[in-house]
Order: sequence, then structure tokens, then C-alpha cells
Amino acid sequence: DEPKIEKGLMQRANPALGRKYWVFVPRTYKPSVAHGLVVWLHNAGREGRDADDMVDLWEDFCEENNLIIVGPISENKTGWNASESEGVMSDINAVLGQYTIDRQRIVAHGAGIGGQMAYYLGFNAREQIRGVATSGAVLANQPKDLVPNQRLQFYISAGEKDPIVKDIADGKPKLTERKYNVILRIVKDKGKEYLADSPEAFKEMLRWIDSLDRI
Repeated sequence: DEPKIEKGLMQRANPALGRKYWVFVPRTYKPSVAHGLVVWLHNAGREGRDADDMVDLWEDFCEENNLIIVGPISENKTGWNASESEGVMSDINAVLGQYTIDRQRIVAHGAGIGGQMAYYLGFNAREQIRGVATSGAVLANQPKDLVPNQRLQFYISAGEKDPIVKDIADGKPKLTERKYNVILRIVKDKGKEYLADSPEAFKEMLRWIDSLDRI
């Protein structure tokens, strides 16, 4: 008999670190198939309360394209701090230890300040993160140099009507100057909404995630 594998949306905790996070595993999951991993970094004030919404948006794609989502939860109501990166990595490693993960399709994905945390993880956790996908997030610091044997790619999205759209778009030349592969998507007639409010752009990002192991 095969061991029972937990699937669906699950709330998890790390008592040693005092952390909580959630994981979504599609019902189609099989240990013989390597799955990509999306690390969802919520916006300020959400603290994991968007888990159900994320599953509603992502469930079908996770089943069709072999993806698992892990949702670390920030300990700060005002948003993420760089000091939380160790805790986020512990959440990621817990999932890596339980499920079969395609190491070339591990993506840090976030909106707003969660997107800024995704940038930080991309540059400071290169042994794991292979893609960074942001929605409405500014690249606040100068990017670190490209490391040839640690591929890292970027998908940047912003609403055309977002007041900080120019600052968000400025991230692309900063990254391409360092020789990173970058896609910039400016969504017409949108503001600060999450990328999923534009189905075409959302599907484009999903295709990008699915192709990370081939780019």
C-alpha cells in the first residue's frame, strides 16, 4: 500500500520557530511527478487570510501543471522584514522534505510589499529560488550580480493606473543591466489590483512559471 499523502489546503506550524504557514497540494499530486513550488508572499495586513482566495485562483492550474503552493505568514502586521527570510526558507524546506519538487521551478511570488520580499529572497536564497514573480512591487535596492550556475529569472507586473507604475517598471533596466532574463507586463486599465484580475496577464505569468525549467 502506498503511504497516505496529505492533499488540499493545509494549515501548518513550526513550533520550534513559532511560525505558521499554509500549503496547497493539488488532488492530482503523485510522488513520481516532480511539482513546481510557488512561494506566495502576501501583501501587508493579510497574514495568511488570503489562502482560500489563492487556492480558488490557482487550483485548476496547479492540477494541470503540477504545482504546489506554500504560503509563509509574516509575523509583522505592517509587512515583511528581511529578517524573516530564514523562517520563510524553513517553510520552503519543510515542503521540499515532504513532496517531490522540481528544483528548477521554485518561484518567489508576491504582491506589494510581498513582492519586495520576493525580490529579497531571489537575491539571498539562490540555492533554492529560480524565479521571482511580482505584482505591483518596486525593486527597492540595487540587484546583486548574476551568478552563472544559479539561474534566476524575473516576471514583473504592474497596473497601468498604479501611481507607482514608473517606479515598478524601472526594475527591468536595473535587472537587465546585470544580465538577468526579465519580462515586464504593464496591465492596461488596471491599478493596484493583483495580477489575476487580468486573466490574459495572469495566464502569461503561469506559462512563464511552467517554462522555467526550459528557459
